[in-house]
Amino acid sequence: MMGPDAIHLILKQLTIDENNRPVWPDSRGEAAIILAKKAGEVIESSIENQDALEDVDILRTKVAQAGALAMRFLMHLPNR
Repeated sequence: MMGPDAIHLILKQLTIDENNRPVWPDSRGEAAIILAKKAGEVIESSIENQDALEDVDILRTKVAQAGALAMRFLMHLPNR
């Protein structure tokens, strides 16, 4: 997968997450927990399905979701 394809997947997941969770928490701690939970799912899926090629699409989606959540976190940090 090339960079533009990865960015496209992340932006697609960003739209989905914004529709499912329209309000992002004001608390940095709560935002970090949301991101960390998704990162934990990525780790768990990677370990459990390390050699299963059929599960790569599931893992790819989870990684894109984590990227989308990281973007939301960045977008809601205050500007200087």
